[in-house]
Amino acid sequence: MEIRHPEYMLFGLALLVFLLFLSAKIRRKKALGYSSSYSVKNVSFFWRLIDSIPEILFVMIFSCLLVALAAPFKRELRTVQTIEGRVLVPCIDVSGSMSSTTAGGKVKLDVIKEILEEFIQSRIEEDAIGLTAFSGGGDGWGAGVIQYPTIDKDLARKASNRIVSQLFGGSTAIGEGIFVSIISILEESWNKKLSDEVGNNNAPAEFDMLRLWNATNALNIPFEELLQFAQTQQGEDGQTYPFIWADVSSAPDDEFVISEAVRLTPPEQNKNKSIILFSDGDSNTGMDPLKAIWLAQRLGIKIYYIEVVAAGTQLDDNKRRLILAIKSTGGEYFRGESYEDVRKFFNEISKIEKNTIYPKNIYTEEESYEFFAKIAGLLIIILIIVEIIFIKN
Repeated sequence: MEIRHPEYMLFGLALLVFLLFLSAKIRRKKALGYSSSYSVKNVSFFWRLIDSIPEILFVMIFSCLLVALAAPFKRELRTVQTIEGRVLVPCIDVSGSMSSTTAGGKVKLDVIKEILEEFIQSRIEEDAIGLTAFSGGGDGWGAGVIQYPTIDKDLARKASNRIVSQLFGGSTAIGEGIFVSIISILEESWNKKLSDEVGNNNAPAEFDMLRLWNATNALNIPFEELLQFAQTQQGEDGQTYPFIWADVSSAPDDEFVISEAVRLTPPEQNKNKSIILFSDGDSNTGMDPLKAIWLAQRLGIKIYYIEVVAAGTQLDDNKRRLILAIKSTGGEYFRGESYEDVRKFFNEISKIEKNTIYPKNIYTEEESYEFFAKIAGLLIIILIIVEIIFIKN
């Protein structure tokens, strides 16, 4: 048993000692007035004990109340297995080519919706699943958030019904798809952190997404350095690339807003967050994918890239740079020639993104002061009864 306020108990004990000392001194003074010491000696031990009952009860009541005031409690330690859910956001190509059919005669986008449903079913209830889509070439951004990450798997499954071919135009804006996916994952936490910092007396704060968009779009990426490094990795696409983004630069104002995003959600807080990009073609409009990938890497978000290509298609320099950038986030690049390959890749990613299970210590505390307070109350009742009996006698 532990106590929360040992100082109360020490003070109470000191007070009790003082009262006992004072009581003994008073008794000694009263003893001088006795007519005969012989009569005192003839009182039996039993009657002397009976006569001392009120004092004994007083000491017991004082002690119980003292212990109750010190707030005793019992602490119990339990170790439980805790599952850390993943935040996974498929980012789906809905360009014009997705309205064509596969070799099996099914519309490509319909097949992707089936694969998404299977993927969602493969995840446990602790996982949060979102959905974004991109095409490009229309008015505004070439991508959008279809569903913010949610643990409601039914809601996540229904979200795929809202994606249609050429939703944002007929082109392919992979960079904008990645950027919007980052927003879908972190927007809520950015705004919450800012609101907490400004306090409840002010209007809710919102992170400036357009400013972050402009800052990312204005990044100076060392494309040639990236390409030279990628060319040294020809034939080794299955390996993890040790490339580190070192020479990316931006204007001071742009660097500030990017750094602010990193400050609000440091990379170590995003290690369980991933974007799963699917496309059946190369990016041909909008933000450069490398810039959006660099932003994801700086924020600690992993990117997986699944691509369907025609048989015999060779990797070009742009694709090598893209693969290298994807791997720098900790993700992987998957390349297939059929939608059965796509299904297999989604299953493989689901296996890679295993949930982290770790032990967590849980302390439960049981308050004990009520027990001592009840004992004190019972003793008070007994004291009253005893005093009544003595008074009547």
